[in-house]
Amino acid sequence: MATIYPTFGDIRIGEPDANVEYYSAIKARKTPIFLDTFFAIPNFPWDQFLSGEKFLIYGQKGTGKTAAIRYLESRLKSEFLTHFLVFRRSFLEESDLHAFSKIPLMLDEGNIERFKHFHHAIKRILIFIFLKQTFAESAAYEDDKPGTDASWIEKIKNSAVGELISLGFDSISSIFNSAGVNVENITAGTTLLDAGKALKRNNDDLLNFLVRRAKRLKTRACVFVDEIHFAYRSEEALQQDAMLVRDCILAMHSLNDRFSEEGIDLRIYSAVRSEYLEHPIISSADVNHSVESVGV
Repeated sequence: MATIYPTFGDIRIGEPDANVEYYSAIKARKTPIFLDTFFAIPNFPWDQFLSGEKFLIYGQKGTGKTAAIRYLESRLKSEFLTHFLVFRRSFLEESDLHAFSKIPLMLDEGNIERFKHFHHAIKRILIFIFLKQTFAESAAYEDDKPGTDASWIEKIKNSAVGELISLGFDSISSIFNSAGVNVENITAGTTLLDAGKALKRNNDDLLNFLVRRAKRLKTRACVFVDEIHFAYRSEEALQQDAMLVRDCILAMHSLNDRFSEEGIDLRIYSAVRSEYLEHPIISSADVNHSVESVGV
C-alpha cells in the first residue's frame, strides 16, 4: 500500500510573529504552535530566567524574543500569577492620549540625557498591575494600611486588568493637578521637577503598600513586557519614545531590585529590540550596562 504524505500546504507552521500566532491560537482555542514545538538551545540560561536572576531578553527583530518570553510565561503560569503586556499598545499608544506625554523636553542636551521623563509613570503602572494581582488572592487590605489615597486602591481592586494602564495615567494627571501643576502649561524645569517629586512620593507610598501586601499574602506574580521599541514619527516624538523605552527599562530594573531586596517573589520580564539601545538618549543613560547585567 502506498504511503501518502501530506503536502506542504497541509503542514501548519504558525504565524511569523509570535504574538500574532498567540492571539490566533486563542481565537481558535488551540495551543500556539511555537509553545508546542519550542526548542531551548543548550547555551541559553533558562534556569537563571526561571529563578528570576535574569529577566531581560534583547536582540534584533525576528530573533525569537517574543516566543522566548511567551514560552517563559507558559512555564511559570502554574506557580505564578502572570500578566503579559505589549509595550507598543500598552504604553506608547496610551501615553499619546494623555497630556503627560506632551510635557516639553529640556532644551539642554545634558538634561535630556539625564532627566527621567517617564520613569515614575512606568513604575506606577507596573505597581498598579502587581497590586491588582494581589487582589486576586485577597480583596481585603485594611491590615496593610495604604499610605496613599485609598480611592485609587479601590479603583485598582475594582478595575479589569486591561483598564489599569489607562487608570495609571489618569492617576498621574490627578497627582499633578492636586499639586497645582497644569501639565499642558508647564514651561519651567523647576515646575517639572516639583511635579516629578510629587509623583515619586506617591509612588513610594504605593510601592511600600504593595511590598507589605505581597509579604503578607506571599504573592508570587510576574509581569511580562514585550516589544519594547519605538517607531520614527517625528523628531520630537522620536525623543519622547526613546525616553519612554529608556525609562521603562530603568523602572523595571529598579522594581526588580526592590522586590529582591524585600524577599518577595514579584518579577518583571521583558524583551527589547537591541538596535534601539543605540539611540543617544538610551545609551547615554547607562541602560546598556543594566541590559547586559540582567539580560541575554
